[in-house]
Amino acid sequence: MLRIHVEEKCNRATLRLEGKLAGVWVQELERCYQDALSGPDNRALVIELDAVTFVDDEGRSLLREMHEAGATLVGRGAQCRHLVQEIQQQGTG
Repeated sequence: MLRIHVEEKCNRATLRLEGKLAGVWVQELERCYQDALSGPDNRALVIELDAVTFVDDEGRSLLREMHEAGATLVGRGAQCRHLVQEIQQQGTG
């Protein structure tokens, strides 16, 4: 199960994820991401991964696509920081 908390401000949208990013929840995150993109132009998009406990390959792929499209991935715990660094390195490699 994945919870997606959406916080929208005039210049930024934050998607705060909590739980497992896998299976049908990947498509749900993509839907929320597309909704956030439909907001005002030039709005920053932040994906907070602090409370994510698992990410499958499809979830990693979506996070990579979001990062490559300009979203900022944030992970403060050791596991989340590693995931963010891995995705960022794949995008530049």
